[in-house]
Amino acid sequence: MIQTTGVSALLQVALPNAARPAVVAVGILYFAVVLGISVWAARRTRTAADFFVAGKGIGLVALTVASVSVSVSGFAFIGGPGFIYAVGLGAMYIVLPAAVTNVMGAWVLAKRMRLLGEARALITIPDAIGARYRSRGAQGLSAVAILVGIVGYMATNALAMGVVINSIFGVGLGWGIWIGMGVTLAYSASGGILAGIYNDVFQGTLMAVASVLVFLFVLNFGGGLGEISRTILAHDPTFLGPWGKITPLAALSFFFVFSMGSLGQPQAVHKYYMLRDPLQLGSALDQGATHSPEPQLHCESRSYRPSAHDHHLVFLFHSVLARRPCVNMNCGAAFSQVRASSISMFK
Repeated sequence: MIQTTGVSALLQVALPNAARPAVVAVGILYFAVVLGISVWAARRTRTAADFFVAGKGIGLVALTVASVSVSVSGFAFIGGPGFIYAVGLGAMYIVLPAAVTNVMGAWVLAKRMRLLGEARALITIPDAIGARYRSRGAQGLSAVAILVGIVGYMATNALAMGVVINSIFGVGLGWGIWIGMGVTLAYSASGGILAGIYNDVFQGTLMAVASVLVFLFVLNFGGGLGEISRTILAHDPTFLGPWGKITPLAALSFFFVFSMGSLGQPQAVHKYYMLRDPLQLGSALDQGATHSPEPQLHCESRSYRPSAHDHHLVFLFHSVLARRPCVNMNCGAAFSQVRASSISMFK
């Protein structure tokens, strides 16, 4: 019932005619910025490494904003408020882990993924799993799992794009989905992951600014948090309850699935390959550079012999990566697929 009501309400969104010209102008400007970023990225994309991992040249700030933008995509930014409107504060258990999950993911996986990619010239998540366990079967199964999860995830984001584009341009939901997916495919195919990263930075910044402005507007329009709360309680007392309109088990399940699932989002984990300097992720153990005059990392039939300026990577590889990498990523990836499937229910 919640699903049907939520989808019906979502599909009936329409902007007031008085606001349409200004909003259309903003929408056109948005697409122009996306196009500009894509053209710039396409000119800088020359090799497969540029296309898939942005030449491992992304700074920490850009990577952080892009990772958060990926986590807070259409399902959260468009569907999240609608879900809270439908079930009350119980839906907040989806977003409560957001403050720590990206930090946890970086802490558990970022250095390991970046250094494993450096040592083995890896460019995908299945590559990392296959290299860690020396198993083509594990590599293939992880690729299938990611594909299954991403289909549901992308379907919900395509629906979110269609709703927004239809609301702005009035082209209909179907055409909105086609236009949104066409633009996404165009900049992904032309500029590769570099276009994706900097479009994520642009979109993430835009979402952050818009969220703050909407919050301030609602706070002023509603007369403050106290007045807003009294108005909601008078209309529906259960809305502001600790579990909202859902059961405690459902609320806690959302918390668990979304906190663990975020750690295994392939589109977020993959970005760790792109960091320019893995030492930016935490305190550097530079003394490791003196531990071995000419270190060598053996990887099955291949080996990676770092240059002099890469000695710190070798120490970090031995001290950080070689312990227990990718185990947490596998658990997170499994929850990520559950998370993507659960998202499909509420869009």
